[in-house]
Amino acid sequence: MALLIHFVSSGQMVSERFRAQIDPTKYPVIKFEWSLPGNIQVIMNEGLTNIDVEKYDQAVINFTQVLKEKPDFWPALYYRGVAYRIAGDHEKAKADFIACVLKENALVAGHYLLAETYYQLHALSEAEATYRKVIKMESSHALALYGLANVNLARYDFSDAERYYEKSTAVDPAFAQGYIMQGVLKIRSNGKKNTAALQLLDRGLAIDSLISEGLFWRGMIYLDRRDYVRCLRDWNNLVRAHPNDPYYLIFRSFLHIELKDFDRAFNDIKKAVLMHKLDVNAYKASETALDKQIELQNAAAYVARFSYGLNEHALISFKKGFCYFVAGNSAQSNYFLKLAENTEPSATIFYMRAVNYDHSSKHDSAHIYYDKALALDNEIIDAHKKRAIYRYQLGDWKGAYADLDQMLRLEPSMHVTYRIRGYIRAHQKDYVEAINDLTTFLKVDSVDADAWKTRGYCRGEINDVAGKLADYRQSLRLNPSDEPILNELAEQYAATSDTTNLISFHNEFKDTYSNSPAFKYLLIDYFINAKSWKRASLEVEKNRLLESEEGKDDTNRKRVFSILARYNGLIELGQQHYDQAVKNFTLALTIYEFNHEARFLRGKTYLAMGDRKQAIEDFQFLTGVYYPEAAAMLKEARKRPKK
Repeated sequence: MALLIHFVSSGQMVSERFRAQIDPTKYPVIKFEWSLPGNIQVIMNEGLTNIDVEKYDQAVINFTQVLKEKPDFWPALYYRGVAYRIAGDHEKAKADFIACVLKENALVAGHYLLAETYYQLHALSEAEATYRKVIKMESSHALALYGLANVNLARYDFSDAERYYEKSTAVDPAFAQGYIMQGVLKIRSNGKKNTAALQLLDRGLAIDSLISEGLFWRGMIYLDRRDYVRCLRDWNNLVRAHPNDPYYLIFRSFLHIELKDFDRAFNDIKKAVLMHKLDVNAYKASETALDKQIELQNAAAYVARFSYGLNEHALISFKKGFCYFVAGNSAQSNYFLKLAENTEPSATIFYMRAVNYDHSSKHDSAHIYYDKALALDNEIIDAHKKRAIYRYQLGDWKGAYADLDQMLRLEPSMHVTYRIRGYIRAHQKDYVEAINDLTTFLKVDSVDADAWKTRGYCRGEINDVAGKLADYRQSLRLNPSDEPILNELAEQYAATSDTTNLISFHNEFKDTYSNSPAFKYLLIDYFINAKSWKRASLEVEKNRLLESEEGKDDTNRKRVFSILARYNGLIELGQQHYDQAVKNFTLALTIYEFNHEARFLRGKTYLAMGDRKQAIEDFQFLTGVYYPEAAAMLKEARKRPKK
């Protein structure tokens, strides 16, 4: 319970959670003159009625018809913006509110809803400016002051947020939401035992008893004080007011667990988990937080269907075990699930024990219990999925494929099956079939970077180099932090003679990897390797010009110009212009004395020129700093005859 309290009390939780609490169904009703022809007036009235009865799409159609006949009729723009906003299309709502206030600049309600829409789009600067405009037009506009406070809260500027919440209640002493948010910020700064916070929440809820933030946070104060009766009363009201919000159900379930009321906790958890549907095809089989949520969802769905088939005593223990599992208490969960198993062994209990072991990383025990569950009920698709992964990890390919076949039998549209099977086939070096499976998966989930990478690897193994590069490139677009793929792509493109594709690749990612030397100088390396000396020189000059003259003497910039001088030396060396090469390598070392690669290349150039003494000096210096190959080159230089 302490962990729960800490989690919901964090500053981020306050700002992000309450940013989402804006109710778009509330909007100012405006007065306007009905100066419309009869038939258009009827359509306008239908639009207003459709907003009232929550038919927002139809309302948009009505107001659009009015505007076709009367483009300057700003009330139709205002109410179409309202309909768009309630329906969640904030960009279109913004466009309508902007058009409305351009036609009727004195309309305070239009500016206010435009500010609210900016806020919901997280365009905080625009929201702030528009809220301030509303306040300038109407200094006692409590909602605009409240909106300005929300902007500051979203920026984590808690002191200014509190100041504007206080202003909102100063201009309107009956503005309940302002008191609530003042109380919330006092909780954040002073803790839940703060009497002032409780008084502010009480004052706000006395005005409006169903404000969700007030009920939730007052419940948290009661919870912290171990006043469970009052906490439960507030959270019961919260759930009644928001029956479709899984967030509130989960917190009430934790309270029920604390009160040992496992029947109610069990029901709340089931409702909450099943209410928040996750895409089962997003499963990555890599024990991510999302994977665990999907597994919990699948377990809850199975439990909801089959747990009530247990006998009374087994069900009592099972509910306790399930609740403790969701609360993160694996040991208590295992204890009660074991009691349930001893009372009545069943597929439901075996499956839940497997999931509990799985989530506490006891994989051997999890595997055993998935086996037990499937022996009694071969229709548990998630148990087949988990067992397929375990079998794959143990090298039991035949068993893994058998489970995947069962998954496809039970749910052919569960495309994550193809992803898992594609990985197994890739591991078995069955590259063609792996490509087929991953292609099927990627048709459904085209944003899975790892699937693109795995298919690219398989394509490379069957000598489909173009396919490999295309897949790796798509993987990199989706996951730019994958440096091994970046480096492999750079090497592969540099090794091909496809200059057009290389340049295209470089241009696509140059901004993303502007700080990566290997990527920044990819084209220079390529043209040097291709002995295209003019193009290599042009690329060196391009990079030199890109470096600003400002701050040229700092260490990092010295390093950059030293690298470019080294490249010029390489270009001259490649053309056997030894004197010029030495000059460039020496320049590189003058700019940045620790450019050991430039010193090594200068030593090699001296050796090519027959200047044994200078070569030995460079290689001898480099052996002192353990530069690779320096010792071997020093040995070779000493073997050379003196001039």
